[in-house]
Amino acid sequence: EDASYIVSTAEYKRVWAFTDQQISGIRNLYKKRVYDENQTRDKLSRLNLPAEQINVLMQQWHYEKVEELDATWTTAQTLKFFKRGLISIQRVEQELTLNGYNSERTNILIRDAQWTK
Repeated sequence: EDASYIVSTAEYKRVWAFTDQQISGIRNLYKKRVYDENQTRDKLSRLNLPAEQINVLMQQWHYEKVEELDATWTTAQTLKFFKRGLISIQRVEQELTLNGYNSERTNILIRDAQWTK
């Protein structure tokens, strides 16, 4: 009975350590903006974490991510640099995402910058 308890406890600790490593990896990819919020929540839910725990992690990571925001150009600067051919569409998308624009608004701003009468 004691041996069974010890084995099950050791297995639980091993599984939790593995899960903790996966959570840490997901956190790093979210903070580096490889994963967006939806992708991050999806990856965490695949670890069978309770929704409450996922919400708490996302709140913590959001504040950490905001504190580490890269210096960005303003929207006007970004679009001006794009119109002058100094930066690529991918860079425009990156900068506008950092400024808080979703993909729909980013696409509209890019199309407007490319528009000629």
